[in-house]
Amino acid sequence: MQSGDNFHGGNGIQYETDRARFIGRGQTLREPIAVMDGRPLSNTVGAVLDPIFSLRTRIHIAAGATEHLTFTTLVASSRQAVEEAADKYHNVAAFERVSAMAWTHAHVMLHHLRTKPDEAQLFQSLANRLLYTDSSLRSSSKLMLMNTLNLSGLWKHGISGDRPILLLRVNEPEDRSLVDQLLRAHEYWRMKGFAVDLIILNEKEVSYSQDLQALLENIVRENQLLSTHSEQENQGAIFIMQANRLSEEERRLLHTVARAILVSTRGTLSEQLLRHSRPAAAFVMPKALPSPDENAPALSIPVLEYFNGLGGFANDGREYVIVLDNGQWTPAPWINVIANAEFGFLVSELGSGQKQYVKTSIHTLRNQ
Repeated sequence: MQSGDNFHGGNGIQYETDRARFIGRGQTLREPIAVMDGRPLSNTVGAVLDPIFSLRTRIHIAAGATEHLTFTTLVASSRQAVEEAADKYHNVAAFERVSAMAWTHAHVMLHHLRTKPDEAQLFQSLANRLLYTDSSLRSSSKLMLMNTLNLSGLWKHGISGDRPILLLRVNEPEDRSLVDQLLRAHEYWRMKGFAVDLIILNEKEVSYSQDLQALLENIVRENQLLSTHSEQENQGAIFIMQANRLSEEERRLLHTVARAILVSTRGTLSEQLLRHSRPAAAFVMPKALPSPDENAPALSIPVLEYFNGLGGFANDGREYVIVLDNGQWTPAPWINVIANAEFGFLVSELGSGQKQYVKTSIHTLRNQ
């Protein structure tokens, strides 16, 4: 671990707080300019439009050697408290002691929840859908467009709509294993400080609905008796609702506001998460900024007035032409609004949605 003085940018520690500067003009998060060509981070702080926190240090690993590097994030109410905590955890033994205690606490918690580590991974994967609003377990956009109610339609059922909602649709008493599992997940999230409202929707036919309703209520009651979590103002709640007592509009509202929907007849939690897995992001190795292709045809630059190397006026000043070669960008985004009283659209230095010559009041020539 590096010393406290190194945090200020000395001795190889670098940091960045501006996302735009980290990514760079014309680059993406997959290929940010900060990781290209060995260029350093800016080591600047201050008010920025889109803040981030990026730390970097460079180490050299000899053949056959092993190096350990630890970045620690600390939060406290004052600068003095942060510096004291940094001094404390700068000691490797203190860090290892805290790590061991955290490991022990996590296993005690899982034992209390009757949960194995593999199942805890499922709970975390499901939490991704709730916390980051991943749409893989949400209703279709077509159904959402049919919804005519707003969040106030939940209030009479005691649901605020302020917390992420997980909807479980249950049809048969035999499906209680998934109910039990999600109740453990709900308790797991609460112990982690993640408040979620779990709605268990009883969709059993009217003639047998009460039997299933009584079973669900007993399961939830038993789970709450086993819970050691103290009552808190903003902890998640559990609701058991009967579909036959809701209007079609209310059922549609539940399906619209739920960030994740599970159906007891569609398999286990693992199977449903696997069936709707998040798309795998292909890892792209960072590469250097594109260099001009020697075989590419030379970009033909028209005669322009007041040409500054990137753009100039044409057609007696009625047009502005931007000329960009491969790997070349304007210093900042160039956006033009083209509109009349009835219609309008935007054109940037990249063109009108496609990389092409745009014949408008502004157009761009790009060597592609």
